[in-house]
Amino acid sequence: MNDPVSDQVLFDLLLLDALAIGIGLLVFAVLRVIHPLARWEARGNVYSAAFGWQELVLVCGIVSWMLISLGIGRGELTAPSELPGGQNEEPLFSPENLLTGLIFQGVLLTIALGFLSGVRKINLSEAFGLGRFGVTGVFGWAIIVLLPALAIIAGATTWFNHVIFEPAWGAMEPQPVVEAIARETSLKMKILFAVSAVVVAPVCEEFFFRGLIYGVFKRYGERIFANVASSLFFAVIHGHVPSVLPLCLLAVALCLAYEMTGCLWVPVVMHALFNALNLGLVWTTGIEL
Repeated sequence: MNDPVSDQVLFDLLLLDALAIGIGLLVFAVLRVIHPLARWEARGNVYSAAFGWQELVLVCGIVSWMLISLGIGRGELTAPSELPGGQNEEPLFSPENLLTGLIFQGVLLTIALGFLSGVRKINLSEAFGLGRFGVTGVFGWAIIVLLPALAIIAGATTWFNHVIFEPAWGAMEPQPVVEAIARETSLKMKILFAVSAVVVAPVCEEFFFRGLIYGVFKRYGERIFANVASSLFFAVIHGHVPSVLPLCLLAVALCLAYEMTGCLWVPVVMHALFNALNLGLVWTTGIEL
């Protein structure tokens, strides 16, 4: 759904989220002045005390940058254009583009981790609870939380689409990446899609959205505020209106899993399993969850 209306909807949702984040942070700042002993951020199992104003500025900068990017991109169609001689542009999901994307995500993650550990001197294992569980514990918790979450996501999305979304919006179009995955026959491309969806995206996105953004919003707010604000942000920046609800519900479940366990590896594995399931469905049935 790369059209001006979809762009406007996504921009409006992100704008509302950004305004809510700003107002929420101000409210919690006032509450801390009124009740200096009320440790809002200490509730739950996610350790957020390591974050400071530097991370708050970074996260607010990320939200502002995405808001500006969506604002600039409103109304711009992304359909491939024709080149001289009747040749089309290089496909969006080519091996070169996918590899570039993987490398870019890896570089961003390395820079962010280097900043937190090298410049800010934050103990990453302590901040993200990386050593709380072994492999069995991580996978066990991931499956325990993911299974009911999948049922809720599927049920809520199906009801919303049939009762509200489709009557108002019309037929839904799949995400471009889903269409690309469904029609892909190259083994090399399938491997790249799998590595991106099941390994790179879960690690990078969980670090930024649950580890950093959720952690910072919890540090300067509290866990429910942080969950809702970061989850809507996660859903909107994927740039696909019909996917906002299921991705938002997934993000809420990922935040809950992180808060229940205090270990970032749990939402990472949940995210990887969710993407692997969707990848399998697309390859076998042509549809996603």
